[in-house]
Amino acid sequence: MPIRAIRDGKDVYATSVSDPAWLEVRETYKKYPLTLPCCGAVAIPKVRYEYGTCFFAHKAKGGCTFYAPETRQHIEAKNIIRHAAMESGWRATTEARMVWPFEGLAIADVLCKKGHDLLSDKYFDCVAFEIQLSPQNDVTTRQRNLNYINGGAEVVHWFFYSPPRYLYQTEHLKFYKVSEEDGKFWINDNPDLDLVTVVSNILRVGHISGKTEEQRRVEELQKAEEERLRILQEDEEEKQYQIELQEARKKAREEAKNRKKVIEDIPVGKNVIERGPYFYCAFCGTRMKMTRIFSHGLHYTCECGQSEHFLK
Repeated sequence: MPIRAIRDGKDVYATSVSDPAWLEVRETYKKYPLTLPCCGAVAIPKVRYEYGTCFFAHKAKGGCTFYAPETRQHIEAKNIIRHAAMESGWRATTEARMVWPFEGLAIADVLCKKGHDLLSDKYFDCVAFEIQLSPQNDVTTRQRNLNYINGGAEVVHWFFYSPPRYLYQTEHLKFYKVSEEDGKFWINDNPDLDLVTVVSNILRVGHISGKTEEQRRVEELQKAEEERLRILQEDEEEKQYQIELQEARKKAREEAKNRKKVIEDIPVGKNVIERGPYFYCAFCGTRMKMTRIFSHGLHYTCECGQSEHFLK
């Protein structure tokens, strides 16, 4: 159900029940006819008194294929986004027809034109906002998003009650989870991020944090300092680890050397140390000479005279 109609070439918006402009529209619509932008049919201003929701209806039912009945939440969300966009300095239009050269048509819930992304210094031709409160699969979302992009939107922001499971964000597609309670819309289950704040910050500074530029700069500096301290701590831990590793290796080498010495240095004979296939003097450390003595076998002696050994 649209919240925009056209009278004498100018847009007329459904606002609130108590708004004088809306009262004037309801009193004069028969004298000054209203038409709907979707199909050009005659529009009738209506109110759902149980919710206090204002909208325009088709005078003849069944003649338009672009619009299906909308919930109160959908209508209120469109109004909120439109007002937030205008307060942020953008021109906002609801139920905006977007036609591209390759036979196609898309109708954006809210289309915002001629904005400036302060965060990236990029000028947008237009930004589209879509409210999708009923289930929708990721394939349908991507196709509809492509229709908006082909129609001239630079980026489309989707608000879902339950985002499609396999949908992923791109440069031209952003999506958020929205919930409604007591007439207020919350984004990503964060009570500090209401729909007005999110839309305003998207159009003003290109993000949804709800924080000022100074606050974000301070947080970035704090994060940078925390990262620097973390890196320094990791460097100290790495240095300590290398020291402990060197000590452990040194200790292991000493233990291995001692084990080798115990295994290889085997005392045999008189003051003789056996190291592998040779014998050494325990006094002077020189290699002992061998002589063969008949009927006694091999005789090893040292020149210092302190060591000798017989092998039979």
